[in-house]
Amino acid sequence: MRAFNYREQKIVRIISSIKLDFDGQFLSYLQEKYFNQEHPLAFSLIHPNQQVILYIKSEYWGDNYSVVDKTRKEVSLFLEFIALVEYLKENRYIYVFPFLSEQQQTVTYCGAVFQYYKKSASKFILNNNGDYIDESDASRIRNSQGQIIYNGVYFKAEEFGLYKSISTSLTGLVLPSQELCELVRNEFRTNEEMRFNTQVRISITAIFISIVLGLAGIYLRYNHI
Repeated sequence: MRAFNYREQKIVRIISSIKLDFDGQFLSYLQEKYFNQEHPLAFSLIHPNQQVILYIKSEYWGDNYSVVDKTRKEVSLFLEFIALVEYLKENRYIYVFPFLSEQQQTVTYCGAVFQYYKKSASKFILNNNGDYIDESDASRIRNSQGQIIYNGVYFKAEEFGLYKSISTSLTGLVLPSQELCELVRNEFRTNEEMRFNTQVRISITAIFISIVLGLAGIYLRYNHI
């Protein structure tokens, strides 16, 4: 198993906390535990066109360098998240059972801004605050006053294979492996690392005991004389 950075460790901890009796969708769990106010990214899957829209807060959107840099960072964090889930699945640290019926829907969504998805005239209302998506402009999320609060980045089906990765890894039931849970309990130290650390401690202890016995022998010899 490869090493995980601190962001990945946080995600792995969240995934490992999924219980066997959890029968909801992986995305629902992530929306509650990860894609919340602390991580305000949001995204939707447009199933008919096999597209992904990544929604980024409007304050991270603009032409000046600092804002563009923030936008790139948000996109990079999202891709890092997807890559991590793919890695865990491909190496059997998690088991994902996709809900094929989910792909028969028009849209699947995830993010703190999404509480529900209710159609009202030409708008899709997303939460109790009245934030909405206009069906003529799905790339933006507006608040109840019509101000843009999220801008969307489109990923087509052929770009990064992102739609396939999300639809097969996140829209289903997930079970963490015992190995993954043990890794978290051991603070991300693998069995090999733990064995090595144990051997180092044993070696240090043995060296210390040898030094003490050697000094004791010298002391006794000179005191005997």
